[in-house]
Amino acid sequence: MTQNRQKWFNVEGNLTFGSLIEGLNGSPYKEDNQIGFDVLEIQPKKIFARYIECQKITEELRHPFGEIETVSSIKYVIFHFETIPLNKNSFLIKVINPPISLKGFVNALSTLFQGDFSISKVPIDVEDFFSYLIKSNTGGRYSVEKLLVSSIPFGEKTVAAISLKSTDNAYKEFKNRHTDNKYKIEKISIMLRFNAEWERITISSSGLIICSSSLNFLVEKYITNNQMGVFAPALGGENLRE
Repeated sequence: MTQNRQKWFNVEGNLTFGSLIEGLNGSPYKEDNQIGFDVLEIQPKKIFARYIECQKITEELRHPFGEIETVSSIKYVIFHFETIPLNKNSFLIKVINPPISLKGFVNALSTLFQGDFSISKVPIDVEDFFSYLIKSNTGGRYSVEKLLVSSIPFGEKTVAAISLKSTDNAYKEFKNRHTDNKYKIEKISIMLRFNAEWERITISSSGLIICSSSLNFLVEKYITNNQMGVFAPALGGENLRE
């Protein structure tokens, strides 16, 4: 059960889907450019591509007897991403196995959009996402292995956070003791019986989703429909350019 990490972003700007394709194709990675894109596949409503960045790193090493040596090395940042149009000038971007920093990627997108764009994380309501998965997997068995909950009232001016582990259903056990909605689920890890196989998915309020490729279409459907207002009005995301 191979899993990948993914994060989703909202992008709005002055490009249409067609002009975005042209921009990505017109900005390939080159040795003399060091930042660029590699378009792998184009579908009517999706672009599959790679982002490639070459980073030159220079360090100073001090030897035991005081000599200082400058050492240079090269690091490549490479990851796959997918782009889905929502309407004429807005898109969803799924970054697969994202690095710690996406600054170079955001700057490269800014160049494509000629600076006239905004990018923000897609907000994740963990409890709503969990409910959607269970309803979508009608009749399938599941267990909630881990649950991280915050903002639980503990006193007049005090809140608590708890981390639960279970071989059955940590969410059900938590709800049996906390019948109100005065809490926030930060992370949930679920095992689903899906297409005769056990699949694991972890959902975090930070926007990070970890799952196997078998569950990708369920994740994509939830994110896309939510951002288009099919399930609920889209929530405001954190702007990455601020």
